[in-house]
Amino acid sequence: MSTAAATTRRARLLRAELLRSHRTFTWGSLAVSLAMAVYCLVLAQAARLNGLYDDGGQWDGNILAWLSFYPAAVALPIGALTGAMAEWREQRWRYGGTAWRPVPAARSTLARAAVLVLAALAAQVVLLLPVVAHGLLLGQGLGPAGRYLPFGLLMWVGTGGAALLGALACRLLGGVGVGLAPAVAFVCCVAGAVGAESAGWQLRPWTWLMRGSLPLLGVHGNSVPLEPGSPVWHWPWWPSAVLLTGLFAAALALLVAVPERSLGGRGRIRRLAKAGQIQPRRQGHGVSTSRPVFAALPASPRLSGRRRPLRALLLVLPWGVWSLLAVLMVAFISLVNALYGSGTALSVLGLVCLPVSATVAGMTAWSAQSGARRGLLLRERVGVLDAVTLGLTTVFLSAVATVSWVAAGGSAAAVSGLAPAHMLLVAPWVLLMSTAAAYAVNQLAGLATSVAVAVFGLLTSLVIAGTEVLSEALWPAAPWGWGQVVSTAPGRWVLVTGLSALLAAAGLGACVLGGRSAALRAGT
Repeated sequence: MSTAAATTRRARLLRAELLRSHRTFTWGSLAVSLAMAVYCLVLAQAARLNGLYDDGGQWDGNILAWLSFYPAAVALPIGALTGAMAEWREQRWRYGGTAWRPVPAARSTLARAAVLVLAALAAQVVLLLPVVAHGLLLGQGLGPAGRYLPFGLLMWVGTGGAALLGALACRLLGGVGVGLAPAVAFVCCVAGAVGAESAGWQLRPWTWLMRGSLPLLGVHGNSVPLEPGSPVWHWPWWPSAVLLTGLFAAALALLVAVPERSLGGRGRIRRLAKAGQIQPRRQGHGVSTSRPVFAALPASPRLSGRRRPLRALLLVLPWGVWSLLAVLMVAFISLVNALYGSGTALSVLGLVCLPVSATVAGMTAWSAQSGARRGLLLRERVGVLDAVTLGLTTVFLSAVATVSWVAAGGSAAAVSGLAPAHMLLVAPWVLLMSTAAAYAVNQLAGLATSVAVAVFGLLTSLVIAGTEVLSEALWPAAPWGWGQVVSTAPGRWVLVTGLSALLAAAGLGACVLGGRSAALRAGT
């Protein structure tokens, strides 16, 4: 085969994979980058206009420093989620018949990896374009291109590698990798931000992305702007780029080496040994390969009889998984209380544990019943099913939050007259709101979008609700952290309760409006 013909075949394969990725989270993840850019721009301008932040005369309100939240919390989890969802989608579709193409498995994997890398590049373009456009609109020119262009390159390599590692995790672990990959990536982001300025960072891969970003964005590892004359300004960024490129190459090699996984992990996909050769599956004696033909069935009427949605959902919801996670949450809060005191434990509970537990419960509550949703709708209305689901989930989470609050030393703090008692007062409403949001997004937009929204919500909780100066003026923009907001400003508990109930009702209403179409999609 000539070189031109081989190039044409590769181009056709890449074009086919690009077409197959159309209208999937691979490209839908670009919305996260756009939302991150808009979020940082709004946050920077709001903080400056309210006198909460001095930009020091930097370009565009020192927006590059605000962009440090992207590598510190968002870039790697979303990259890993994109790769994991792409691989999980292929497994659920049984690779869409591509195993029968006269194309080697390694070449197909490389084409899919190229699509992920192109999506990672597009994500960085979408992140930086609004920032540069905003600077031009303010009449401040293109700004320090020598800083944000290398930053974009660094993010491209880092998120591309995270996407490949996410796909590898899903290929090895199946559906478990979809949740595990972004969770591990988020932990790596936090650990990287903590250890980016420490000695020996070269031996800790989770610090590479943040280490190279510090001099480019002009921040410390905790996103505090660098002081004039700080030695961090002079740190080179290219060693991080080289190390991340090596990690990228290793992830790509491993992804190509690991064979494709069939649905459920029961075997590996068999491919054609030669071009044009057909290998039919083995079949047992008496098994027909012809497709059965069914007569058209009339629409099933709503079944009569006594309705028991509460009992049905009690049997469906994943109580075992929730109980295990609840035990881990209480143990974690107890450990933080023992090591750092009740103040830190209560902050971790309000900023991290409450929103994360509600998000996980909301997503898994829908996933547990999505397959049987069409059958459930034959016996009960959509609104009743969703309301009972959210009610059961909130009651369980409220009980766990109460135990965690006691483990964090909240009762002792309340006796001493501190505000954490108000956190316990509004916790059921904040949990209801967060659970309804995760449940509705997972039902209407899919698991990947729900995880992306959860990561973004957790970031707002940590940045706004976790900073007393920003929380004073911007707390309505951080609903996931309203439990912590009330603990520091108890006078807002009535307003937080009302807003949480209103947002929960909006989430329930969205589920009612789109519940039937979601049930049809889940049942196909």
